[in-house]
Amino acid sequence: MSEQESGFEQGDLFDGAAAGARDGRLDFVRPFVAPVASTAGSVVDDPMSLQLAEAIHDTFGDLASDRGLTRSEIAAACAPVASGEAFDARFRVFVGLGMLEQVRGKAYEGRYVFSPTSGAALLVFERLAEAGGVEEIMTLLDRTQVGLAQGLLSEEQLANRLRRVRRDLSITTAHLLRLVRSKPIEELVGERHHHQSKAALLDHARQLVKAISSRFPRLRASGTRLIDEALRYSAAVDEFSDRLLQQVRARRDFSMLLPEQYLSAALGAPVPLIFGGGLCCHGV
Repeated sequence: MSEQESGFEQGDLFDGAAAGARDGRLDFVRPFVAPVASTAGSVVDDPMSLQLAEAIHDTFGDLASDRGLTRSEIAAACAPVASGEAFDARFRVFVGLGMLEQVRGKAYEGRYVFSPTSGAALLVFERLAEAGGVEEIMTLLDRTQVGLAQGLLSEEQLANRLRRVRRDLSITTAHLLRLVRSKPIEELVGERHHHQSKAALLDHARQLVKAISSRFPRLRASGTRLIDEALRYSAAVDEFSDRLLQQVRARRDFSMLLPEQYLSAALGAPVPLIFGGGLCCHGV
């Protein structure tokens, strides 16, 4: 059966006409699906696709039918998001890619179920938009700590985890430094949610390395490299925050800082700035 006959193009998860309005989460969907996408155009700027996927997910979650739902039931519930040809096009893609699976058996004829894997992907997209990839690194550190404590990970597996975290941190640090040193301030403001937990990340990394090194001394060198990378990331976050603060001072636009960053700036700001009509008159 050809791709046209099957009703969808392979890997085309969010195909559709680009809409004028953008959903910021799609900026994180693209790199998320890139490792398994068949073409560079497999994700486009149409926020309706993601909104419809969420609406279908919510419909299945609310109705909680173990027999599945018919196409007409799904269409009726999702009509406020998409209907007619727009719904038909996305429905075919979702079925073709397995987000919606047709239930087999006479009693279930013409009924569909929602894939839990797609539900997990929606959670990841939401989390990436809110906290970026740093949150995933924190999650990996936590999972590794639990696995070590429960004796579920071998020395080789732990070595692989240390390498993975270090490499991900290295990539994140390089990205952050490029933002700080060469990108307009608007891009930094867009990333400010993603780099608020540098102290927690460094603390998690130190605790994990200490626990691993005490049990597997041969991994101390790998642990040290991870801590060095975590310190590089921490320094990059400081540089990031410094550039934001420079713009805040220049523009007197304190909305550019999140509450946590605002408080840190107030506590660490020079005395002339605090008493010169700067931070103190804005509620800190």
